Amino acid sequence: MLKAIIFDFGGVISASCWDPYEVAELITKVLKKYDVKYPDNFPEIFREVSDKAFEEMDRTGIEIPLKETVRQALEKANIDFDELILEEALELIRDAPFCIPRPEVKEVLKKIKSLGLKIGLISNTPDVHPFRMLLREELYNFFDAIILSCWTKIRKPNPEIFRIALRKLKVNANEAIFVGDIPGMDIAGAKAAGIKTVLMRIGEPYWVMKGVTRKDQNIMPDYEIDTLMDLIPIIEREIKEK
Repeated sequence: MLKAIIFDFGGVISASCWDPYEVAELITKVLKKYDVKYPDNFPEIFREVSDKAFEEMDRTGIEIPLKETVRQALEKANIDFDELILEEALELIRDAPFCIPRPEVKEVLKKIKSLGLKIGLISNTPDVHPFRMLLREELYNFFDAIILSCWTKIRKPNPEIFRIALRKLKVNANEAIFVGDIPGMDIAGAKAAGIKTVLMRIGEPYWVMKGVTRKDQNIMPDYEIDTLMDLIPIIEREIKEK
């Protein structure tokens, strides 16, 4: 019997969740405030450092805190900074102006709750900006469990992060559906944990551009959708079938 829907964050709950150039702009805003000089190519330096950090995390499965990535970028750019500047920049990033929720998300979450189902979230993230966005957009209270890799130190596709969510939701794998946008990470990880899967065809823009969301014929979801509204008939079908 279906008891829970578990969502990925970026590309699913949030239409966008990461833009290294916007993040670099937030960092330079703090640098300007304190009259700290920085090179014109700092946005590109930050993009390069953050991309390498994500590649390393995907390779090892070990979370690298965003603080370390920002610190490394500032050092690589030969910027004279202190811990105050670093922490202030991180706070701006955590406010997540670059995280934009899908327009239909609140309506869909309300509908899922009305069906008596629990709702969970699992996100690979180096910091808490997804959590901050949920609070800002008044989405937090819909969720019965929120699992961030910066808290667990375990990242998708490791099936253990899905098992953590199942335990917090107090449901079995065959009683949940996971919705994600990256086949090799979201779909593969959920399937390894024994959870049915839904692939969001239109994923997070930056990772689409990077090719991360490209479909893999060896990793097939149980369902595919274009918008979160498409999830509702799937849920209703699954409820009737059990």
